[in-house]
Amino acid sequence: MSGGIYSGKQTSFIFNGVRAVGLADDNAFTISHPEDGYTFTQGLDNFVVASENPDALVMATVRLLHTSWYNNYLNGYYNLQRVNPATAFKSFLFKDLQGTDTVTSDQALITKVADIVTSRDVPVREWQIAVISPIQVGGGQIPSPFPII
Repeated sequence: MSGGIYSGKQTSFIFNGVRAVGLADDNAFTISHPEDGYTFTQGLDNFVVASENPDALVMATVRLLHTSWYNNYLNGYYNLQRVNPATAFKSFLFKDLQGTDTVTSDQALITKVADIVTSRDVPVREWQIAVISPIQVGGGQIPSPFPII
């Protein structure tokens, strides 16, 4: 039997140089692509053409405990980018410290402020961040301009 132990504690999210603390206990991070990488068109004669989607954007969802001071940190940047859009874009880094996934960019923008929720349990606040032109590495591999054959 082979394998290892995965720990969600072994992940790191850094926005504008400050590491997040007070992460939610379940699904603390989600990195998603809003568009497919390619679209396909098929002719009547079954000739297929693939078009690459030029979208250079991923959406990051960060879930924090309601009591985390990092909520105030992100809220401060959101308010600043609304007052002065020239200061909106900040650096972004998500890293699985066990070496399996990394997403980094020097252009990230908070697109949705977390809702304020009260409940019996400790509420979770969910932030949305658009990551522009990210460098995404899956499986801990170094990105290469050459295809792996």
